[in-house]
Amino acid sequence: MPIPAFLQESPAALLGILTSSSNFDVDLAQRGAWQESISILKEALHGVDGYLYLEFDIPRLGSRIDAVILSGSAVIPIEFKSGEARFSRNAINQAWDYGLDLKNFHEASHDVPIFPILVAPNAGTSDSAWAPPHRDGDKETLLLLG
Repeated sequence: MPIPAFLQESPAALLGILTSSSNFDVDLAQRGAWQESISILKEALHGVDGYLYLEFDIPRLGSRIDAVILSGSAVIPIEFKSGEARFSRNAINQAWDYGLDLKNFHEASHDVPIFPILVAPNAGTSDSAWAPPHRDGDKETLLLLG
């Protein structure tokens, strides 16, 4: 969905869209995580041009990325860890793996820069900038509080 359309939509409507299009049972914890993610994205995306995809499927691998932003030539996979008090190594690797999955298994992402982000709203500290990119142009996972 275009980012401006996402920003204009109510959080309740967005939650309804996610719930109705889900192919799994949505429990209260998942609903709460989506509500938090929607709130963070609505605040963070003001002034950003591009597209936002929520619960982006990577069918070949059977995984879903919480959010993917396409802006300019950049692809930004975002993993949200609602309620987490720290950035675990597993979560950092999960966000990094999503970037690699897009780079290697999503044809349109083969030759574009990938900027993976991990959001843990309750973690104590976050990164202020990305580290220099790898030789292939991909970045390490950026850690944000939300």
